[in-house]
Amino acid sequence: MTHPSTQSSTPPTLILGSRARGPLHRGARGLTLTVASLVGAVGVARADAPAPTCAVEVARAPDEVRATIEAWVAEEPTCARSLMVRVDVESDGLHIVAVDDLHRVFERTVPDAVSVGVLVASWAASPGSLPSEPPEPPAAAVLAAPGTAATLGELSAIAAAPGATGDGESVGVGASVDDGGDDMVEGGAVQPAPDPWGRWRVAATTMLDESGRYHVGARGATTLLQRGRWSVEVGAGVDFQPRQDEISSLRAEALASGAWTWRRDAWRARIGLALGVGQGRESYPDMTSTSTHYAVEAGLELGRQLTGRWGGFVALDVRTWRDGLGTAIHDATNFDDDSARQRIWTAGIATAL
Repeated sequence: MTHPSTQSSTPPTLILGSRARGPLHRGARGLTLTVASLVGAVGVARADAPAPTCAVEVARAPDEVRATIEAWVAEEPTCARSLMVRVDVESDGLHIVAVDDLHRVFERTVPDAVSVGVLVASWAASPGSLPSEPPEPPAAAVLAAPGTAATLGELSAIAAAPGATGDGESVGVGASVDDGGDDMVEGGAVQPAPDPWGRWRVAATTMLDESGRYHVGARGATTLLQRGRWSVEVGAGVDFQPRQDEISSLRAEALASGAWTWRRDAWRARIGLALGVGQGRESYPDMTSTSTHYAVEAGLELGRQLTGRWGGFVALDVRTWRDGLGTAIHDATNFDDDSARQRIWTAGIATAL
C-alpha cells in the first residue's frame, strides 16, 4: 500500500515526458513547426529580393581598369553610396580618386586593375568605415608589391588605415575631404587629381550670337547637389559686347541650373536648363538705357581636359530674355514663335578653383 505522501510527491511535469503526449504537447509542437515555416519563408523571400545596383560612374580610367571596376561593382550585393571614380596610371601604380554623393573624397594607389575593382566595390558597399581586421601580409606590403593582386581583406585594411575622418568614413591616407573648406585629414598633402570642372570653377568665354555680334565674358559656378550624372548648380556671369553697329552692351546675371553630365576619360558633355535674373546696360550714340531682365536658357556643352586643371569647351545656348520671369518662360516655350529665342555659340577656357 502506497503512502499518500509518496503519491503527492510525483512531479506533475511528467505529462510532457516521452510517454505522456497530451494536447499541450501536440499544440506546442505544432506551434514550433509553424514558426519554423514562417522563418524559412521570410528567409527565402529576403534571399530572392533583388539587390540594388551600385551607382558607380567611372569618369576616367584605362579600358582594362574600367571593365574590371564594372565587373566587381556588378557583383556587389549591397550598396551604401554613389561614387564618381577616376583612375590615373602613375609610376607607383594605379591612383584612384573617388568622390561620393556627399562630396567626400576617397583616394588610394594600388598595384593592378583587380585591386582597383575590389577597392571601389568595397567603397560603394560600405556605409561607414571598412573592416579593420589586420591583413596578412600587412597593408604596406600590398602597396609595395607591384604586379600582385591584393585580397579583399588586405584592401579593406588599406581603406581602414589611419587617415579616416572622425565620423568613420574611410578616405585615402593624406587625401583631402571636400567639405566646403580647405582642411585636410591628418598626415598628408596629397590632393585629388586635377579637374577643370571641379566643385568650384570659373571660365573665360567668347560668344557669337545669331545676329553676328560677338561678346566676351567671364563666369563662375559651383555645384550644390550631385546625384550620379545629375546636378544642381548656381553661378554668375558677365558679358560685354564691344561697340558694333553703334551699340555696345554690358550684362551681369545670376543663374540657377539643373544639368545632366556625361564623362569619359578627358571628355565631358553637359546638357543644362537654367533660370536667371540680371541687369543690363546698352549704350547708343546719343543715350544709355538700363534694365532688369529674366532669362531662360537651355544649352549643350562639349568640353575636354587640356592639361592639369585647365579645360576647353564649346557650347550652343538657346536663350530668351524678358522683363518678367513668367513672360520669359512663356516665350521660351512658345515653339510657334522662333523669334523669341536667340542662339548663342560659345567657346571658352575653364579651370577649377
